[in-house]
Amino acid sequence: MVRDSLPYAKKFAKLIESERAEVVHFNTARGMILAGWGAHLARRNTVMHVRGSVAVNPLYWGVAQCLADCILLVARALMPEVFPSARSRARVLYNGVHADLGIVDRAVARRIVGERLGGKWALDEDIKVFVSLSSPTPFKGLHYLVDAAAVAKSRGVKAMFLLAGEPKADGYCGWLTKRIDELGLSDTVRLLGFVDDTHNLLCAADALVLPSVLHERIEAGGEVFEDRSNEGLPRSILEAMVAGIPSIASDIAGVSEQIQDGHNGILVPPKDAKALATAIEELAMNTELCRLMGARAKEVAKTKFRIEDAGRGLLRALSETANENASAADKLIRWPIIAKELVSLRIGAQ
Repeated sequence: MVRDSLPYAKKFAKLIESERAEVVHFNTARGMILAGWGAHLARRNTVMHVRGSVAVNPLYWGVAQCLADCILLVARALMPEVFPSARSRARVLYNGVHADLGIVDRAVARRIVGERLGGKWALDEDIKVFVSLSSPTPFKGLHYLVDAAAVAKSRGVKAMFLLAGEPKADGYCGWLTKRIDELGLSDTVRLLGFVDDTHNLLCAADALVLPSVLHERIEAGGEVFEDRSNEGLPRSILEAMVAGIPSIASDIAGVSEQIQDGHNGILVPPKDAKALATAIEELAMNTELCRLMGARAKEVAKTKFRIEDAGRGLLRALSETANENASAADKLIRWPIIAKELVSLRIGAQ
């Protein structure tokens, strides 16, 4: 990595200088690891955005924190993942959405979505619609949603589950499709693949479901699917808020900073299909509660997650970091401190 990244870092440093950049923003920890050296060669301060649970090797994560002069976290729940010595350089900046986006009339949205789905997938008014917006990967827990759909169906819940998200070439989506068929849900659960108009889909729905887990390992038919969560402040929940619908979501990462359980959505334990089914049943059987939670969710988006606030917060972080005058010695001392913390972390893990 060092052999490949150092020549790139030198070129990057020249680009920074030629563009007269005052500060360098990295959108991921991986970006910081690979290119943060270039910013430091150019003697520019750096901002690292952390948008989810850290999914890189602890050693590399320590390097990223050493190279970062400011660390932006999208949720308070991510602060414990920052090493103690780096927390003074970390601050929380929530993601933002266009909270004033209008809500498409439910009947109109259902007609649009129904036409795209075709035939037997017409969204009748008496059918409750639950939507998932997530790439079909193990940590998104869609198999728990499928199991919950089966439980809800056995309890007499008339609902349709529309799972939107572009699959990866890892076999998980095929396994999930087979599971849907085995449970007799082919007329209830549909994998939509990539959907470019998610707002209409959400406006046609009664609720969003996000059953993410922290870590998942699935062994099926000689195949192994393993994944770790990188949830931070899930954007799909913010988009559901804008559409005026509640969310049912696993209580992981920063989800509880978006959803107040029972107020604007429902929190459930991860990997608990029965709890998920109970939450689905509760909203399916109580239209007024669903409507009320959705209205509250819209209000939360307007007051807490406005994109204008996120933009101003980012500008403020960039400006303040650009004007910081930490000495080379101050930056250098980070390395042995982080190294000591990394050793303690590894000993604790053992």
